[in-house]
Amino acid sequence: MWARLPDQRFDLLSRVMHDHALIGGSKLRDVVETVRFCDTQTIELRERADRPARQATLCLRFGQATIRRPQNRREEGLPDGVRLSWVEVVEPDAPDGVEPLHWLLLTTHALSSATDAWQIVAWYKQRWMIEQFFRVMKTQGFKIEHSQLQLAARLEKLVAIAAKAAAIVLQLVQARSGGDPHPASLAISPH
Repeated sequence: MWARLPDQRFDLLSRVMHDHALIGGSKLRDVVETVRFCDTQTIELRERADRPARQATLCLRFGQATIRRPQNRREEGLPDGVRLSWVEVVEPDAPDGVEPLHWLLLTTHALSSATDAWQIVAWYKQRWMIEQFFRVMKTQGFKIEHSQLQLAARLEKLVAIAAKAAAIVLQLVQARSGGDPHPASLAISPH
């Protein structure tokens, strides 16, 4: 996926779940460990089904690495490797009984400062809301994947309508617990 971006207007951001081989023979996590933490910041973590909202003080480090093309990929025309930026945040002092936050992120975004790296962390924090949006659109909501529409134009209209409805549902869920300061009139008309 990293080597197949449609054009320069697109960027990717994902969390590293498995270590990656690098050009030159080393592994991504080994290279990350050699870089010193350069900044610390406290961020707000949203409430999720599996944890309450809380603040986390994170240490940050970032850099670049060239990820080697997987050996089992036989696709034509892929480069031997892709140069990516990485950002790691670690919570050294999590509260008792709480699993410390630890994210290693890969992105196609260029990073030249800690500010740039914190922006990547901020974007990744939105992942939970994006997952909730898709949950409402799909299996636990509108079940858009079960649509029997066959024409792309009709499916696009259905997705557009469902996306608006899903956004309203999420606004109402956030407002229910006081997590959204916007007035209900944004989601529901006075009528």
